[in-house]
Amino acid sequence: MARMHPVGIDLGTTQSVIAYVNAEGNTEILLNSEEETLTPSVVLIDKGKAVVGKRALEASINLSGQVAECAKRDMGLSSYSRTVGNRLLPPEVIQGFILRQLRNDILLRLNDNFQVVIAVPAYFDEKRRQATIDAAKMSGLEVLDIVNEPTAAALAFGQTLGYLNACGAAKQKTNALVYDLGGGTFDVTVVQLDGLRVTTLATDGDVRLGGYDWDLRLSEHAKQRFIEKHPNCKQFDSDFEFHLRRLAEQAKHELSESAITRIVMNHDGCSLDVELSRQQFKEISADLLERTAFTTQQTLREAGLNWSNIDRILLVGGSTRMPMVREMLSNLSGLSPETTIHPDEAVARGAAIFAVSKLREKGLAADAPNLRITDVASHSLGIEGIDERTLRKENISLIARNSSLPKEVVREFVTKEDDQNNVLVRLLEGESSQPEHCSELGRARIKNLPRGLQKGTKVKVVYRLDSNGRLSVNANIPGVGSAAQIDLQRVKSITNSRLDSWKKIVCRDGGLVNYDDIDRLIESTLNDYEPAATDSPYLEKPGLQNIKSKEATLEPAIQSGAPKAASDGLKRTVRDHKRANAVGPMQTLDLINRRRQLKKMFFILGHVIFSLVGIIAGILMLCWFRPELQENLPNWLQEIMGEGSR
Repeated sequence: MARMHPVGIDLGTTQSVIAYVNAEGNTEILLNSEEETLTPSVVLIDKGKAVVGKRALEASINLSGQVAECAKRDMGLSSYSRTVGNRLLPPEVIQGFILRQLRNDILLRLNDNFQVVIAVPAYFDEKRRQATIDAAKMSGLEVLDIVNEPTAAALAFGQTLGYLNACGAAKQKTNALVYDLGGGTFDVTVVQLDGLRVTTLATDGDVRLGGYDWDLRLSEHAKQRFIEKHPNCKQFDSDFEFHLRRLAEQAKHELSESAITRIVMNHDGCSLDVELSRQQFKEISADLLERTAFTTQQTLREAGLNWSNIDRILLVGGSTRMPMVREMLSNLSGLSPETTIHPDEAVARGAAIFAVSKLREKGLAADAPNLRITDVASHSLGIEGIDERTLRKENISLIARNSSLPKEVVREFVTKEDDQNNVLVRLLEGESSQPEHCSELGRARIKNLPRGLQKGTKVKVVYRLDSNGRLSVNANIPGVGSAAQIDLQRVKSITNSRLDSWKKIVCRDGGLVNYDDIDRLIESTLNDYEPAATDSPYLEKPGLQNIKSKEATLEPAIQSGAPKAASDGLKRTVRDHKRANAVGPMQTLDLINRRRQLKKMFFILGHVIFSLVGIIAGILMLCWFRPELQENLPNWLQEIMGEGSR
């Protein structure tokens, strides 16, 4: 039987990397089809084809409207932050194209006998983790698991620096702080390595903070200097904005090696040579660095440690090459951050090591070390309930942030009516007690309860966050001995049928081919996001007619729940209210555009009328004081003046 290759993928915001573990047990970086270690996480949609990597990056200068970059920052949202080729693509699809290219690169170097682990930011919530797995399914990859990027980095550093022995175990207990500043996301994690156990003590981060934001600061600085010198020069178009960001990124890299660099801009016959020093760069981006410093200090406190308890600081992500990062961490900790491993490669190498461990669990790598990895919940998991005293909705916490995973919590709910066959639970993620300030994961519908259940029957619901941060929900009825069916409807998650359709497009040789198919699929995918937002916790399904079943209701047995009178009144209101037809996302965009056009028209019309009234009033005032001027006025104005004098 051919050896199963364990592969790790660092699906980065700006660059992606592949690593695998060879027959000797060492990690190697796998070169892509262009013989390079880094693949730009950029997708070009051009002439019905999806092009990924260096060619797409080079094309962004002239075809910016057809290029998608930094899609990782939009994972968990219904669509990418801007149109690509005049289309709003789901971010999973863009990531799917990137993973498809990485899959092809793996097949070039290895046989097709491989399985992968994909690394994700530790601060990714459950929606973003699910979206990453969906993207992998679209690409045709067989995914063993996902792993947090800082955890993977700790494994890679351990192997490279030698504080793991030949069996993969830590020689002595080591506390490490992993500072991971990538192209578009930031994580900081405190981990403890003890023997074959890797334990995360605390984690925090920002999914919209990375080297890309430093690039924007540099490009904005250069742009303002250009405008100051050439105020009459034509406004920058999107292609030049892309080009300027490339220049800023290059300047950032140069300032990591030298104290001074230059950005030379030529636009519409105007030019400017901007000199930038490392100190200037530090000053214009000081608040960005301070955000990472604050999060680092806070995470250390949440781990219950101080700097004297930290043995090593591990730098991960290409943006940690900026001298200001190492300087800041040294000042805070008194330690010298580790720089002995390539910051772009650590996560992919660690993910490959983790893949070996997962293959061992499946019986496909019997001689692999039995690594035991314990991560923590990056966000609190809760459910929506109603406070009995105030009747206000509240977020009832189930699993607290930084709880060790896997974690399982049981809650009981009671039926409110005889023969009720559904219960609906709204799942939340976040630290606020107010549901509107939390992120909605989705809705767990406990359906098809046995007939004949009396009012007040308990339904036991089990919520579980797995070791990789993925959520599962199960339910049973104590005393009845039967498990209840769970329909977990995730918010902004692509359905399985749509996944299959997108997979055919993403994996199709030659790319998109038929734009009509794409447009139909985009609209149907966006429509899939609607139910969770419009669903009612008191109705089986919005808009369906002739439903005989009882309404789905929610009431925790102990902690909270609406009093019956208020609950019944609300149910009657919802049941009797005539619902408007649902409006799809494309229709909504049309309505918004029409409203904007009408507002603009009324705004212009108002200005015209106001100006005319002002002119007429001015003429009338002038003629009031100088009656001889009335002879030169139009007849209708003379009549107005005559009426006024009478």
